[in-house]
Amino acid sequence: MEDIKQEKKEEKKDEVLEDIEEIEINATADPSASVTGTGKFKVISVENIFDIVVTAEDGSVNTYTIKANKAKSSNNNVVNIIPSHSSLTPTY
Repeated sequence: MEDIKQEKKEEKKDEVLEDIEEIEINATADPSASVTGTGKFKVISVENIFDIVVTAEDGSVNTYTIKANKAKSSNNNVVNIIPSHSSLTPTY
């Protein structure tokens, strides 16, 4: 009879500043377990989801999900205005 291993899931949410472009995720486990999902990752959208998967020697799996929510930009400044048939005064 084959053992059925149950997977356990945990979730952590955090907010990162709008100017953060990369995060580093580190995780350690018992030496007999394997860990995947660590390293440096780009933070590119409002919600970024990263899974760290720990597999025990007996095949049981724990998945730790990190949701890094990037703060929405508060920048409402115009960078450049170029009219098609005239010029602006004052110039921008």
